Amino acid sequence: FWGSVGRLFGRPGPGFSNQLQLKLIKRVKYLVGYEDCCTRERLVEEGSEEVLEEVDHYAFGEVRTREQYLEWANIDVKNKRCQRIDWCNRGELE
Repeated sequence: FWGSVGRLFGRPGPGFSNQLQLKLIKRVKYLVGYEDCCTRERLVEEGSEEVLEEVDHYAFGEVRTREQYLEWANIDVKNKRCQRIDWCNRGELE
């Protein structure tokens, strides 16, 4: 996949970050809640408001809240740490 994206942006080869990938990372950080880099205000201030387009469509949905998802996935946003997820490492659903 990234090879075709690299060709599209004129940057073929492994191990590169393109503008699409950087925007995707900002969107995920915004959704997860990284306040030091990706608040709505900061994204607009730096001219990255396109990251916020259709953001509700790509959000957490209605099964669990953001906080419930972070707990379920063992993500500690405040300390920027992801912990081991035993059910995932065993290849089970939960």
